[in-house]
Amino acid sequence: MRRIACSVVLLSALLSITALWADGNRAHIRYDVDPATAVPPATVIKNSEGITVVIFKVPAIKAGDTFAFRADMSCKSTRGPYPVTATVYTQSSGKTAAAADPPSVSLTAPDTPASALVTITVQPSGDGASKLKAHVKADPPPGSHMGTGAGIKVVIMKGTATAWVQPEEQMLLDVLDALEPEAPPRDDRP
Repeated sequence: MRRIACSVVLLSALLSITALWADGNRAHIRYDVDPATAVPPATVIKNSEGITVVIFKVPAIKAGDTFAFRADMSCKSTRGPYPVTATVYTQSSGKTAAAADPPSVSLTAPDTPASALVTITVQPSGDGASKLKAHVKADPPPGSHMGTGAGIKVVIMKGTATAWVQPEEQMLLDVLDALEPEAPPRDDRP
């Protein structure tokens, strides 16, 4: 009886370790945004393998305002099932509309980026808002054994930098404000 109990514990531990290893080594999409591609200018914060945050700070948010940047997507895994075509989709509160050109990207090899121009337009319901958020991800097809990754969080904020705050402090305040919890976004996938 003791031998069976030890075997069960050992098997359980082995399966747990295998599951953790597989999850940590699973192929997933990484996202990068070059600040030089953002129009109007934006602050870009890259969190290693985590979410990329793009912060646009403008004097006022008006319906019809357009914000754009180039999103570079790649996968580090050499075990990936290349090539993989992933659909670029957005999530938002309905106060913004987003589009990607092209609407899908092809990941052809490890660390080889595929790019899409992401454009976010403020809708009439977002006119006069103090902060708008959207989320951009690439969705690989089921069965590709590739995860979506953390994606890109886009924050459009009303305001200007305060004169007495140092630039580094202002950037930290913007990041903290951008990462503030909010209601779950609506999924705009077709």
